[in-house]
Amino acid sequence: MSPVRRSVPLALAALIHLSACISPATSVEIIVDSDLPRVGPWTLTATVREGASLIAATTTPDHRLTIGRDALGPHSFTIVPTASQPRNGEVSALVTLSHENVTLRRNLSFQFTAATRAQLRIFLPAGCTRAAPETECARIGRALCTQQELCEGTGRTCGDLGECVAVNATPTMPGRDAASTIDATRADAARDVSTPPPPPPPCGARGQPCCAMGPACAADAVCDGGTCAPCGAELQRCCANNGCAAAGASCTNGTCQIPCGAPGQRCCATLFCNEGAVCRAPLCQACGGVDQPCCNNRMCNLGTTCLDDAGGSFCRCGRRDSPCCNSTQCGADLFCVATGFGPICACGDRNQPCCTGRVCDRGGASCLDTGFGPICQCGNRNTPCCSGTMCEANLVCNSTGFGPICQCGIRNTPCCNGTMCEAGLRCNATGFGPICQ
Repeated sequence: MSPVRRSVPLALAALIHLSACISPATSVEIIVDSDLPRVGPWTLTATVREGASLIAATTTPDHRLTIGRDALGPHSFTIVPTASQPRNGEVSALVTLSHENVTLRRNLSFQFTAATRAQLRIFLPAGCTRAAPETECARIGRALCTQQELCEGTGRTCGDLGECVAVNATPTMPGRDAASTIDATRADAARDVSTPPPPPPPCGARGQPCCAMGPACAADAVCDGGTCAPCGAELQRCCANNGCAAAGASCTNGTCQIPCGAPGQRCCATLFCNEGAVCRAPLCQACGGVDQPCCNNRMCNLGTTCLDDAGGSFCRCGRRDSPCCNSTQCGADLFCVATGFGPICACGDRNQPCCTGRVCDRGGASCLDTGFGPICQCGNRNTPCCSGTMCEANLVCNSTGFGPICQCGIRNTPCCNGTMCEAGLRCNATGFGPICQ
């Protein structure tokens, strides 16, 4: 069915622990729980559309509820059709729960049952914000993504255990209570004494009330605020006997956690790694050393610098324009040159050694033999003009049989140092400055 883009006026009432409130005859109560930290505040939002559709995460919510610091637990709201809508129609909803900079989302699509009050319990695990494998993110055109972004990108939603599940959901009937339409007195009077009492309401399974006798919850759930909540998955509460079902997880401070953040371990939530490591999803890699990825903020260990390569940013030394390794060593065809920024591997620029093959490829210099070996020079007296035209002050670039040369002190050139000329010439003041004539 094509998504309906317009907002439909479905009645939506926020209820906080008001299980005895009477809803319209046709309704679905959405009961929301999570393993987010129990220290609030939290924000619960709901967005409702008629028909079966996947509501985008960027959609402005229809309703918003702020939950106080100590009130996190199962919260609910009720969706009912308006008078003009069918009593067995399909509805889609986007439910979000936010705490600080973490937002958990669940997309739902379900069908009303006419003249029936039903319930739909959902659990929003913090594990939905963990980093998804990079290869899976590529399927939705992303280099990096979270588990819930991966699910939404493939037309699904992040489920109770942090896995990708279909958005289709089936509401269930709640147990009978004081709001039942059956009159309790008449029912007792009509019951034959030999008829066994009705069974107790269901309990112990995920989403059901905790049992009063025997184990409070099944093996894959734990009692939390009177309701059996999922347990054992990453970032969920530990099951009985500190059990965890997630591969590689162990019970730490009451929560199932998979080691993360150190080099070789998976990236933690929000792509975080410990100091000395950087996230290259899905794993943390050591950073800052020679030929290792640059750490956050392009930081590298002393003696290396962060350079961009085709595969990313890496800490390098011994390459051109990077620090000399161990302050003295450079790669082939490079020389360790003392600069104001420390020893740098260089060649080919002005006043630097010539590169292999007597090449000077920067600053317009030429390779000249000096007492210190072949050096790239230009702009000084009796050296080539830089870039063929430029010389230092008090020098002029003259065309000679050896090419453009910076000169002074000879006839019709500037006086060297503003006063000196070759023998037989005199330094005269002219409109062009001191000239040898």
